[in-house]
Amino acid sequence: MPVSPPSRSNVTPLPGSRRKVLIVEDDAAIALAAFNRLQSRRFEVCGIAATLDEALRMAAEHWPDIVVMDIRLKEGNGIEAAHLIRSNYASAILFATAFCDEHRDRLPEDTWCLQKPYDMNELQDALEALCLNREGLPIPIALPPSLVRL
Repeated sequence: MPVSPPSRSNVTPLPGSRRKVLIVEDDAAIALAAFNRLQSRRFEVCGIAATLDEALRMAAEHWPDIVVMDIRLKEGNGIEAAHLIRSNYASAILFATAFCDEHRDRLPEDTWCLQKPYDMNELQDALEALCLNREGLPIPIALPPSLVRL
């Protein structure tokens, strides 16, 4: 269990700055595609985790602004990881999974869910919208049809 750092709930990155993103995905091909797409944009990918323990360790090390989270992991599950990461590090959570509807009642409040299958343009648009929303700014882009705000 990570040590609980001070809350960052009132800290938001400056508009236009690079956001730290932790990718929690056990499918290596999806994780690598997401890394390549996001790292070349306005995001800094601070790590890729495939298990619950890796996700918690990397979150403690990097304090990500946003976590892209699959629900079903090799070891552990993304729902438990999301609850722990959000409560300890105030990170925004974007679930990227095929199981949003199946687990809707167990997901943390105020999370977003990008339904698989999705393409990397949809992932980037979802993260851009999530950043703007967290900053209290209007979202000027069309949201991907596979994105659901919970």
